[in-house]
Amino acid sequence: MINKKFNIDFSIVTIVNNFEVYHEFCDNLSNQEDIEYELVPIYNLNSEYKSARKAYNSVLDKCNGKYIIFTHPDIRFQTKRELSLIKKYVDDIDSFGVIGSAGAYYDDHDLNKRTIYSSMLHGINKINAGIEIQGVKEVQTVDECFFITEREYILSNRFSETDGWHLYAVELCLESILQKRMNFVIPVNMWHISDGKSFDVNYIYQLERLIKVYGDYFPI
Repeated sequence: MINKKFNIDFSIVTIVNNFEVYHEFCDNLSNQEDIEYELVPIYNLNSEYKSARKAYNSVLDKCNGKYIIFTHPDIRFQTKRELSLIKKYVDDIDSFGVIGSAGAYYDDHDLNKRTIYSSMLHGINKINAGIEIQGVKEVQTVDECFFITEREYILSNRFSETDGWHLYAVELCLESILQKRMNFVIPVNMWHISDGKSFDVNYIYQLERLIKVYGDYFPI
């Protein structure tokens, strides 16, 4: 963690469920250059939290960065200037809701058509997480593995207190659109070690809840 006397670009928030994975994340993060950040770990080694939403809300007031990154600890940056490049993209986008490394776009003319955009790799075999992008792309929602908000925005629009570990970034994106803000994905040179497959009964419950709350406004 850097000294708070400096201007902090990013507060990087991650939930720690496995020390080995977390330490590998820290080692990778320490190689980043030309960026000022603070790391804000949330220890959940004994299932202290019942949801990612509540865990994230618990540390928002401790974050000092201009932007807050919420990331899984199995994200790995593939270059030493990745965070610096990400900040340049984020700085150039005005009044956004959420910015992610992967996201879904719905065709206005065919609401059943969903396209995933991302330049990130995922899984042990490092396959493309979506259709590769070369620049900023507007999307409806972003993936939970790595996403960014402005600190001032998330302090005024905190995560809901719903239990569970799924679709919290999706919900945040939908809320931001209702507030007339747009969501985006940006090109990143990152690897998400997990393949992102985590469907369970709770995922279905969360999806049904989102459809009930937001179904009249969005194709879900």
